[in-house]
Amino acid sequence: MSPSRSASGVVCLCAAALLCSPVAAQNRLYIGEHSVDAGQSDVSVPVLLDSDQDVYGFSLSLLTDPTKLQFTGLSLDDTAAFGADYNAGLPLDGGSRLNWGVILDVTEPFDVNNVIAPGNGIVIARVIFDVSPGASGTAAIEFRDFPADWVSNPPDPGSVNKITLENGNPLTHARSNGTIRIGGGEGVGPFKRGDCNQDGESLGSPTDGIFLLTYLFVGGAVPTCRAACDMDGDGDVSGSPTDALYFFNFIFLGGPALPDPLRDCALSTRPGDLALGCDNPMGCVQP
Repeated sequence: MSPSRSASGVVCLCAAALLCSPVAAQNRLYIGEHSVDAGQSDVSVPVLLDSDQDVYGFSLSLLTDPTKLQFTGLSLDDTAAFGADYNAGLPLDGGSRLNWGVILDVTEPFDVNNVIAPGNGIVIARVIFDVSPGASGTAAIEFRDFPADWVSNPPDPGSVNKITLENGNPLTHARSNGTIRIGGGEGVGPFKRGDCNQDGESLGSPTDGIFLLTYLFVGGAVPTCRAACDMDGDGDVSGSPTDALYFFNFIFLGGPALPDPLRDCALSTRPGDLALGCDNPMGCVQP
């Protein structure tokens, strides 16, 4: 397989042969259905692959409605393609298009074992996009091939959806577009910030801060409302004791108050809270 780079930075997976693999019903590229909120940013949805052969690389050419969604990039974190030698692409046309290419191995001698093994529901990439603040209804993420003479702003040579086998041979596959359902931006919750253990109480004792520290560092129970554990409202509750310290400083030392919603149960539209989510807001369940 001989990789080359186009002017747009999108990989072209060059076929060493013109032979196509036989059509197989289980070979499929798809995204599925996902729910988001209006105004949400850095949303990540997986691109999935069903394959009956070893895959050595792929290219994606995606299209969406830019009045509702705007592509910002693509990630290989926590995917079967993580650590690929070649991983490049870019959004185009105001975020309505995303062109991206991935090759697992480009070194010589090639590592024939550096592949995406056959299977179903394999996450090969994560598409990243923002949702327009006033968006509602649904938006599609389409697998759309663009011919080489396609003219866009900025100009680029077009792009295709391709799954690449050994020696550059393409894997014939079906494609199923994604459906993104957009909520009205009503937010996540309801919850009280600081009520990390979801017992309905967020102030007056160190319990919630201890619950958070136990989760982060001792393998304690997973919070059912991660947004409630984001004491400082920065959109992150993992990896450091910052939130617990912020909480203790507020309730015992008169430090800065936790951001709303604090004393009363309420929904939150803060981008960080939308990203963290509140899957099961038990602390605000009415008796």
